[in-house]
Formats: sequence, structure tokens, C-alpha cells
Amino acid sequence: RYTFKTSQELLKFVGGQFNINSNSIIVVQHFVTPRAGGSKKEAAKVNTYAALKERAQRVMEVRNKKPNVLLLDFIGSPTLEDQLKFIRELNGVK
Repeated sequence: RYTFKTSQELLKFVGGQFNINSNSIIVVQHFVTPRAGGSKKEAAKVNTYAALKERAQRVMEVRNKKPNVLLLDFIGSPTLEDQLKFIRELNGVK
């Protein structure tokens, strides 16, 4: 699945219908596209530290693996600091 119309729809989505154990690379598409070009307002809701962490945790519970790639729309919205904090934590960097 590649598009989400609302932030609530995105945050509930964990992954597609494929063999979970055979995929060594987990790509999480973490962006809302209610219209062409995306929405900075919706990105601000889903790009927070708490939302990123919650979604990654759900993906890890289902996939038994950490995401390798996280695709964000409107990086820096709401804050780059939140996003970098999450990425550092996910990768075990202090």
C-alpha cells in the first residue's frame, strides 16, 4: 500500500500481504497523501517522535524485525529534532 488519505489511516497500517519471514529489508512508507503533493499539516501529525515510535513498534511486533528504511514526507515537520531522536533510538545511537 502506497497512499494514505488521513493520519489515522497511516498510523493503523502495519504492512502488506506477503511472507513476513522471507523479507530481509523492511521499508516503512510513513507519509499521508490526501491529495497530490502530500499535506504538510497531516505530516506534522504523523512525523512526531511519539507517532514514529508507535508505528515502528507495531511494525516490529508484526515483522519481528526493525525497519531498515523509513520514508517520510515533509522532513522537519513538525521538527527535525523529533525525527532524528527517533532514528537515533531505532539505530541504538545516543
